[in-house]
Amino acid sequence: MPILENALGLNDNFDLVRNTYEECVDFIVKELDEAAAILPETRPASEFGRATKLAALSVKSRTLLYAASELHDPSTSPNGPLYDYTKSTKWQDAANAAKAVIDLVGARDLIAVSDATEYHNLFLSPNEDILFARAFSVAYYDFGTDANSLWNQTQAPSGYGGWALSSPNHNFALLYNMADGTSTSEGGYDPANPNENREIRYYADLNFNGAQFRGRDVQYYLSEDVDAFPHGLDSPQGLGNTGHSSKTGYNIRKFQDESVGLTDVSPNRPYILYRLAEIYLNYAEAQYHLGEEGIAREFVSKVSTRALQPAITSTGAELLEDIKRERRVELAFEGHNFFDERRWMNEDHLGFEVKGLKWTKASDGTVSNEEYTVVNRPWFERQYYLPIPASEVEKAPSMVQNDGY
Repeated sequence: MPILENALGLNDNFDLVRNTYEECVDFIVKELDEAAAILPETRPASEFGRATKLAALSVKSRTLLYAASELHDPSTSPNGPLYDYTKSTKWQDAANAAKAVIDLVGARDLIAVSDATEYHNLFLSPNEDILFARAFSVAYYDFGTDANSLWNQTQAPSGYGGWALSSPNHNFALLYNMADGTSTSEGGYDPANPNENREIRYYADLNFNGAQFRGRDVQYYLSEDVDAFPHGLDSPQGLGNTGHSSKTGYNIRKFQDESVGLTDVSPNRPYILYRLAEIYLNYAEAQYHLGEEGIAREFVSKVSTRALQPAITSTGAELLEDIKRERRVELAFEGHNFFDERRWMNEDHLGFEVKGLKWTKASDGTVSNEEYTVVNRPWFERQYYLPIPASEVEKAPSMVQNDGY
């Protein structure tokens, strides 16, 4: 995009030329460095949500990690100045940016938890692992929005009076490990009982059939014999707005505050933008690409072991996949995954058959599931970049449209 350092007047030339991707990254980093130099390291609780030095450095860390990634390598398509990041030091720069945050907080362990409930509670109030967040709470409601109060209602299953707007797919649910750290592709996973013996983040992040939520079990099943058993309360034939019932057999539980009513404001829940676990994963990924696998394992393991999973011991390409899986699960539903898969150019995670589970309750009371395809989601190479709106190109004919549009 064009870099504008001064406001344009009505009589100025609006036919702007796009700066290169590398120039944009350099400009963002320069601005963040200047901000970090004058921002305070910490703020009092009364100023929660305002930027700090940690916040600026965290944004810098993500910016340089994204720039170093495969999507912006000159060897990938599309390429050219509008897409490429050519610096030979790109992974070292990304590592240094993450390390600056780590040095500022001290290379400490993440807040320890002992079970899924304690992990879930990390996202319901300010804590030292949160580096930058928007304040959506009673205390700051005058400059917040209804996002705080509506999250419970919009994401809760339909039978609770929720809107069930997000239905995580079964493909994603399978990325959560078993409790012992083995993957669901290994022998310990039972497709007939997919919710048994899973890692704590599975129970903290997801509502699934049989999950205990707000005083009862979640019921996505349809009944084979409604005279014997009624349809599940959260099913397409259940209570509430059944048109919004889960399409996959899952809803998001992460960020749900069960201590307040479905439409009440959660008193302290922040809208998290950056947190320490992300920085550790940024650092691990950058160090892997620098060939420092020992450091990469150390910092990805800080994240996995906090979730009561084993330390990561893999090497080579398997280590990179472990870092990616840890990032997908740890940062689930925080707005990262699409952009991560895009920068990794992981087309298998961008276009695929979206899977769900259909649950059925038999006349004898037993409940079973069947995997099915919800929808086929296509992916085209041009989708790595969105089109510049035609109205903007008409205003500035010199602004080159993205490849493929």
